[in-house]
Amino acid sequence: MDSPTMKHLVYAVPALIDAGWLVNVIAEKVEPDLPVEFQRIERRIQLPMFEKFGVLNRVKKYLRDFRIRYPDAIVFGTPGMPYGADVSAVHFLQHIWLRMSRTVPGMELRDQVWLLLARLDARRAAKEFHCNRKAIWLAVSESIAAELRRIVARPEMVYVLPNSYDESRFNLGAVDRLRSRKRAELNFRAKDFIFAFLSQGHHRRKGFWVAIEALAHLRQEKPAYDPHFLVIGGTPGTLQRLKHTLSRQVQDWREWIHFVGTAGHPEDYLAAADALLLPSYFEAFCLAEIEAAALGLPLLLTPHYGTEMILEHFRNGLTIDWDPAVLSKQLFEFLSGTSPLGELDPVTLRPRNFKTSVGRALNRSQYGSALLEFLETAYERRAGMLKADFA
Repeated sequence: MDSPTMKHLVYAVPALIDAGWLVNVIAEKVEPDLPVEFQRIERRIQLPMFEKFGVLNRVKKYLRDFRIRYPDAIVFGTPGMPYGADVSAVHFLQHIWLRMSRTVPGMELRDQVWLLLARLDARRAAKEFHCNRKAIWLAVSESIAAELRRIVARPEMVYVLPNSYDESRFNLGAVDRLRSRKRAELNFRAKDFIFAFLSQGHHRRKGFWVAIEALAHLRQEKPAYDPHFLVIGGTPGTLQRLKHTLSRQVQDWREWIHFVGTAGHPEDYLAAADALLLPSYFEAFCLAEIEAAALGLPLLLTPHYGTEMILEHFRNGLTIDWDPAVLSKQLFEFLSGTSPLGELDPVTLRPRNFKTSVGRALNRSQYGSALLEFLETAYERRAGMLKADFA
């Protein structure tokens, strides 16, 4: 559950077991209350940038043994892993991000190193895309599916399985229950407008500095508007680096930027906000956008991959620009009520033309049902291939 891309599968495990499936998990860790057979992969290399390669080699060994014990099993994984999955969930495409990264200004040495490692991941994934002719590819969005069909061996095996959210936590009732208390805890006044930004990491890719520059410009040029920026997520080390850079570039940042760090319950903080501001350069179908939309927040999103799955322009949000100067103007129009979403209600701070929508995102039960159909299809295909091989 620590991984946003794995939450959907973890939520679906009980439904799969109820349907008669035996689930084996090969991972570094797993939630203790999941009724699954678990093969732990121990970390042997402590350097974060290189430990993945050792993990991949051990996965390969475990999967080889697993295939011997369960020849008709369905292997579910992600591209680039060394096991030729029968069903592969595609939550990210490294080669697209590498192309998009050329447009991101201000890349630091640390970012460049991660991009170098991303190239290695992209090469592994490319081999899987070109060689794996048996896989059912499950892209999280239509735009990612379109990119996949250009590179996989069998484009007809690409389907869309949208990301899901926990509707028991992310709903309008949670806002009614949490909003006032959380705003008081954060020392926000009733009329303070709060833009939320949610990221576990990769802040530059997700447009953190674009948002900062646009908001700082807005505050300087339009002093009557004093929005706050609530930054949810991020490890202590990451946030320390961000604060250090902010201290050099934005003198008054402590007055309007608020870091809350890693949040086990991000809905608490999203409920305190008034809109999600995410000028990201690349996503696939961002979970933060889904969760914010389920809580009734207007979405201010750049036209990155996956927005076609959730953003209804002029209805549940607005398409914004990557250029900080243009974005600053768009934020002013939004706050002043001159955007197509209309004036802000003085009490709720919601635009009058705003309508809540999660687009094509799935709730937990919908995701489990859809995943089960794909797995059953994969099982029938594999059983047929094994029968043909035996004959």
